[in-house]
Amino acid sequence: MPKKILNFYTAILTLNPKIVEDYIKRGNAYSYIGEYTKAIADYGAAIALKPAYPKAYYRRGITYAKNTEYAKAIADYNEVIRRDPKHVEAYRRRGEAWHHLKEQEKANADWMAAKRLEMDSTVPVTSA
Repeated sequence: MPKKILNFYTAILTLNPKIVEDYIKRGNAYSYIGEYTKAIADYGAAIALKPAYPKAYYRRGITYAKNTEYAKAIADYNEVIRRDPKHVEAYRRRGEAWHHLKEQEKANADWMAAKRLEMDSTVPVTSA
């Protein structure tokens, strides 16, 4: 199934290479099958088209983390949080990346920030 999805989005992007969501969706498919370099390239293309879009940074951050590139993942989660300070999952995943880098205080701070956002019912939060 992922190959069909990849072929579908590749065909769409060949016809119109300016559709940000299609780069993200194809990147998701590449990430799913472990082709992280291609996924990262697609998320990068989405960012180039729409630099203020947190979703592309978020998805690329996840893929960097899957590829054990934790410092790059943290940089992308930083961009997500800068653009969307209520993005709970970005804090949570940045905490995981800090944990992998043995930066436990930073990890704990991010996990606590995520929990505070979840508990503050007056603030609409963004997740995944």
